[in-house]
Amino acid sequence: MNEDIDKKLEPILASLSEDEKKEVIAQIGESLMKRLIIRIYDHLNETDQKILDELNETADPEKINEFFKLKVPDLESIRDEELETLISEMKEFIGAK
Repeated sequence: MNEDIDKKLEPILASLSEDEKKEVIAQIGESLMKRLIIRIYDHLNETDQKILDELNETADPEKINEFFKLKVPDLESIRDEELETLISEMKEFIGAK
């Protein structure tokens, strides 16, 4: 996931040091995961919501992502939509084109 973020933000990140790039990408990845959890949560049944709550408490993005892959058939398109929205908002915030 972070590789996708890096590719889409390459023009914006070009002026940052490698450490700064890694930090920005990690923060965006975390924001993206939170957006996915919020967007997907209401579409899950009660049992799956409880499982997601437990996974979220572990703060293990890999386990959450595996759960999403099992439960959300259109995960890739949802992830792409949320990532595009997040990047667009970020560009707007910093005044980038």
